[in-house]
Amino acid sequence: AAAGAAAAQAGAQAGMTPTQAAAAAGAASALAALDDNLTMAEQASAAAAAATAAATSQNLTAEEVAIAAAKAAGAAAALAAVDAGMTPAQQAVAAGAAAATAGAAAGMSPEQQAAAAGLAAATAAVGLSGDEQASIAGAAAAAAGTLAGMSVADQEAAAAAAAGAAGAAAGLSPEAIASAKASAAGAAAQTFAVAQGLGPADQATAAGAAAARSAVESGLAPEDQAAAAAAAAALAALEAGLPSE
Repeated sequence: AAAGAAAAQAGAQAGMTPTQAAAAAGAASALAALDDNLTMAEQASAAAAAATAAATSQNLTAEEVAIAAAKAAGAAAALAAVDAGMTPAQQAVAAGAAAATAGAAAGMSPEQQAAAAGLAAATAAVGLSGDEQASIAGAAAAAAGTLAGMSVADQEAAAAAAAGAAGAAAGLSPEAIASAKASAAGAAAQTFAVAQGLGPADQATAAGAAAARSAVESGLAPEDQAAAAAAAAALAALEAGLPSE
């Protein structure tokens, strides 16, 4: 906490914006927590608290404070994951989960929690390919939506939105972004189907239908819609253990 407060004060004196000062506070607190061998959850919580205090002192809005807390928690979790030797994908998953937790604690809506999780995951996965960043962001958003009690339709939408945002930030083409969104929606639908105890065939059907809906919303051509649906259904079927034929 002391490290975060000192960083925020130094940042403000150096001309940082309130948002930058809050981020600096979170980062400093996370580093101090890492040095003290706190758990990943404790590091994320400490970073979120430091960022919240800094953002509040800078008179940011409640929404801006919540966003600062979520970003700080995600970054802290990613840092802890790196220190623990996790893979980039695992780092991204940890970042997304931590951001969603902090966002929920800060009063974010389920949709905001999912968006924060997707952003944090994509940020942590920045070293991966654009397609991988989009996929990870979508999965993180869907997971956050599940924990927040979102409906399956809302989870699909949140996953697609997060994947689209990550894909755009990574410089993917419009067609690739649309494909990533469809894939993320399909994956979210499959995850929900698994949680509901549905069989492999039903999981594949749900994934294909969700991907098709997303492709339609993205304005893809009919043949591309069909391809997106087929790809999502095939992937879901394989992951569910159906024979390749």
